[in-house]
Amino acid sequence: ADDAAASARLLVTFHEVMSRMLNLVRLAIVALPILIQCFYIHSVDFVSWLLRLVTLYVLIGGACFLLVPEQLYNGMGLASLRWIFEKFYPDIALANGSIADTAEKTQEGRLSGHRISELHGQRTKIRWHGTNRYLCITTEGWAVTGEENYAATLYLQRVFAKDKQVPDTYNFRICEPDAHWSQAWLAF
Repeated sequence: ADDAAASARLLVTFHEVMSRMLNLVRLAIVALPILIQCFYIHSVDFVSWLLRLVTLYVLIGGACFLLVPEQLYNGMGLASLRWIFEKFYPDIALANGSIADTAEKTQEGRLSGHRISELHGQRTKIRWHGTNRYLCITTEGWAVTGEENYAATLYLQRVFAKDKQVPDTYNFRICEPDAHWSQAWLAF
């Protein structure tokens, strides 16, 4: 129990540190060009200085757009410019952190050929990514990995928040009539 609490505190601390580091990187991308150009503000006229600053931002933005478009799109919060990103990177709507409303129309799920939005009411077994291990439930109610013949069958139900469906989000309920934990909800 103490190890689990210590691990949880460590993960929370790690999450806090990483989110602050990301914010510092965002600030550096926005503020460093201005800071660098401030050293030259007195050596040239204002219009030249401003043109140099705009050129520097265009070069940084262009390099980010070419090299790391998903990070630029999500990390800098440029969803309002989604149409520009989709013109050059059609799969940008599938990038982590975006609401995939337009992606949903073309993205097929891997569960019996259903779309991701059509999984409500489906029964499935969950396989750990990159392995041949499946989600199993012990008699004590713990989730563990195991062989497919011991895998728990789960029932998928849509999630609603404030009377509005949350896109591509489902609750899992154990759906095995003979099991001790039948009809129990999974929590992660």
